[in-house]
Amino acid sequence: MKHMIFVLCLTFASAFFPLHAEQWPSKKVLGILTVSNMTQGALFFMAGRVGEATYQFQSPQQQLCKLLVPVVVGSKAQTYIGVSEVAGFSLQVYSEKLHDALIAGQRILSREWLFSDDLMAVNMDGVVTQGIEQNEAFVLNSKRRWLSWITGNHERLICEKDR
Repeated sequence: MKHMIFVLCLTFASAFFPLHAEQWPSKKVLGILTVSNMTQGALFFMAGRVGEATYQFQSPQQQLCKLLVPVVVGSKAQTYIGVSEVAGFSLQVYSEKLHDALIAGQRILSREWLFSDDLMAVNMDGVVTQGIEQNEAFVLNSKRRWLSWITGNHERLICEKDR
């Protein structure tokens, strides 16, 4: 039984903190926001996806931290009526201003920031590495805080313990 609990704990830890400091993509990347699965809905001329992303970054103490971030992606398109599960997206954060806004829980509207899908772009706040088309807009930290008393106010930021 002890062995099974130990294996489960290791599995949970590896899923919870998939990146390690030595695996970070670049020194310029301040954080990586990813969501693996999203719920997609469509009604007439609107299509959208919702989900909960994980924003991973290194704290000033060099700990790997994880922040849960609700997200919405959408566009105007000729669509069907329905709901389904779809793949998520990934975004690399490059600007301190965007990084600080995410950690502070501020609502991030894509049209108010500089995003690109080109990893070689300069002076960008972030780069979408997969899962969002150029004609789609998105909102990070999409839930309003006043709803937290209904949905539960769970801890949003968790950092790895010192090894």
